Amino acid sequence: MIQRCLVHAQRVIRRYTTSRPRTDAGKTIYALALKLTRVTTLEQAREWTLRLHDFGQVFKTFLNEKTPVPKERRTLNNQLGLPANRGHVVELPSG
Repeated sequence: MIQRCLVHAQRVIRRYTTSRPRTDAGKTIYALALKLTRVTTLEQAREWTLRLHDFGQVFKTFLNEKTPVPKERRTLNNQLGLPANRGHVVELPSG
């Protein structure tokens, strides 16, 4: 079982979506995250968990989308000794 502070869980979602998400998926998960600290009963926890599951089902295709990394970038990362998957992309100066 994993236990996590609810406020920290909210902050992780806000970090990835910002407090003003633009996508439907971002708006939905951010709204769901804001409700997390209002959960006080087991029934509310069950309902929140079901809504999280529903979110995953509704936005499954969107969440599975991937942006391919151009071969030049992969080669550059290898030359610089950067990990293959950093979780975010850092723009390198051009020229």
